[in-house]
Amino acid sequence: MPSRTFSITTSPLPKLKQYFKQGQPQTPAVASQTPSYIEALPSHVVHEIGVQCESLCDVLSLSLCSSRMRSLLAPYLYSNVELKTNKQCKSTLVFLSKHPEIARYVRRLVVSPNKLEWTVPGEEIHEGLVADLITRISPNLRSLETFLWEGWEMPTDDLWASLRKSCPRLKGVGSTIGLNPLNPASELFNFSDLRQFSLSVKSRSVDWLANGPPKTEKLPRRLWEMLFERCPRLEELSLSAVAPAHRLFDVRTVVLGRWSRLKSITLGDMVLQSGSKDDNSSVTDYQAFSKFFATHPRLKHIALQQAVGSPTFPSSFALPFSALTRLESFHGPLKYLRSIPHPENIRHLTLTSLHHATSSFNPTFNALQDFPNIETLSVWVDLSFTGQLNMQDESQLFTPFLMACPVLRHLNIMCFTRPTFRVVSPFCYILLHPSLIAITEGIFSSTAQRP
Repeated sequence: MPSRTFSITTSPLPKLKQYFKQGQPQTPAVASQTPSYIEALPSHVVHEIGVQCESLCDVLSLSLCSSRMRSLLAPYLYSNVELKTNKQCKSTLVFLSKHPEIARYVRRLVVSPNKLEWTVPGEEIHEGLVADLITRISPNLRSLETFLWEGWEMPTDDLWASLRKSCPRLKGVGSTIGLNPLNPASELFNFSDLRQFSLSVKSRSVDWLANGPPKTEKLPRRLWEMLFERCPRLEELSLSAVAPAHRLFDVRTVVLGRWSRLKSITLGDMVLQSGSKDDNSSVTDYQAFSKFFATHPRLKHIALQQAVGSPTFPSSFALPFSALTRLESFHGPLKYLRSIPHPENIRHLTLTSLHHATSSFNPTFNALQDFPNIETLSVWVDLSFTGQLNMQDESQLFTPFLMACPVLRHLNIMCFTRPTFRVVSPFCYILLHPSLIAITEGIFSSTAQRP
């Protein structure tokens, strides 16, 4: 009869507890002689942990272990500060004003007072007071590299002048444009050697549509002088205006720029070609538009935010095969996909063409056949028509996206009309699509797109 051997495996938890217990003093006398293992970590190891940690929560947890850990990890805890609510704007800026030793660690600061998603009507704060607070603490922001203002109106010149003089490392700035007219002599246009610049039109509502399209405005000449003459190493440029925007700017001058290091560009609902019936001027603008993209081989991300059928925005690219060889991310209408020279390089795709009927899904499916390496796909849908579909047909509406993208990992569905909708169970999707990690859905939140 064969013998059997039985082995008993004890739990490793008691040993682990004893291991960490060695660093916990039993008496006050031992505390000064036997520090915990975490406290014994060399400073350079702690700094490397701060660099490698992808989650800020992990860095925060480690920093709470001791005062030494908090001191060593403070540069990573406060390097990126995003203020999304009015409460955050007030409390954080007051805190930084009282603690200049912490303010010196901030490298990226994004301030969004009165943000629509987080502000109850009637509880808005004075944006000028927020700007004044930042102006006051700017001499302590010695490490600041990027500053983005996302209020309803552009802040005063005092803020821009203070940041320019007090923050020697500042290489990225951005601001919103609201209802107030642009100051052609704004301090915002006095920066030099920027790597990142953004200007965004921010609309509170769409009530202005009742008065017809807005009049065309020109951006200040000093803006172009700053970008063309004093920022030759620009890497990211954003002239953003989500359609429909309450202000229409003529930005045809941008295609005259040449930045050898440009990696990302965003062009909003603005004038990039003549909307007149003069064919010659429209053709000239279209050629300049295409030449701009052909002469920027380092572009990795392109975002186009124009309205569907806009006569003032080119309808496609006209590029040689040698153009855009490094393009990895595209955000824009479906009609542009056919004119991208190297679709096999695209990894991240956001389609802003609205899918509003069952028939509108098929052109997208056909276009995606040429993009075999998409890992992240975002689509915009209007599901008003699904009332005519049964439950099974509605739940399978998005299956073609998965069929067309064999290596898809993230599918993001932005719905305009319904807070919830049916999809096939994620487990069914994973059986059909083993590489898929997440399916997300949400309501499109831009005020400019709300009915």
